[in-house]
Amino acid sequence: AKNKDVTITGFDIASKRDVKSNVKVYTRTGDYEGNEKNASGWKKVSSSTQNLTTKNLSKLDMDAKQVTIAAGETQSFYIYCKKGMLFARGDYKKLGNVFADDGVIEVSEGRASKRPFNNYKDYGQMMGVIRYRV
Repeated sequence: AKNKDVTITGFDIASKRDVKSNVKVYTRTGDYEGNEKNASGWKKVSSSTQNLTTKNLSKLDMDAKQVTIAAGETQSFYIYCKKGMLFARGDYKKLGNVFADDGVIEVSEGRASKRPFNNYKDYGQMMGVIRYRV
């Protein structure tokens, strides 16, 4: 959150293929860097089976586990999609750099892995929507 408190209400994600998949969303206060391979300190805020499609973004609602971020604070999110979430290829030299900024929140480049909290296989930028309210 840049200069206003925001509450993250959900995510809309892009899928690699039309498939039913288990999707989990975790969060932690602060930066993810150095914590992406360790489940300690991450809190699960969503777990569901989704009918993913390549034609539309799939909505991941967080309902009662919405996350409020104070102005000026950093909050990390880890989205795990067992059957494959689509992301834009990243650049390890830009890891942690902001690639999207709407004036209220900033989204940084991160890591991609095949299993939760495991060795990362790539760098990426989320393709989708972060839903929030101010």
